[in-house]
Amino acid sequence: MIILCPGGGYSYLVVSKMAEIATWLNEHGISAAVLRYRTPHQREEAFRDAQRAIRIVRSRASEWNIDPTRIGILGASAGGHLAARTSTGVDNASDAGLDNLNDVRCKPDFTVLLYFISSLSGAF
Repeated sequence: MIILCPGGGYSYLVVSKMAEIATWLNEHGISAAVLRYRTPHQREEAFRDAQRAIRIVRSRASEWNIDPTRIGILGASAGGHLAARTSTGVDNASDAGLDNLNDVRCKPDFTVLLYFISSLSGAF
């Protein structure tokens, strides 16, 4: 399972490119979903949203037929920053008191960081 974090400078979400990637991955047998994290300019809340997404997927892995040891995160631009921070951040209880998901590990098992180039013409 891969959680996809779109870019947008923490001001808005550019979901279109990530939706295309999610569709391609799903068509090739890899579960993928686009994370719609909080904006604008809410980096701490976005970080908690990413952690929570991983916790939710991991907690429901058997129900969704997903290997709980193979949950990753992919991001581009601001989403890449979010994916990197989620991958290297502390596995903390960021939603204390909300529910029992705080006991579920929120560190991804793998990370993919992307950079999109709008046009390659003339680049080589």
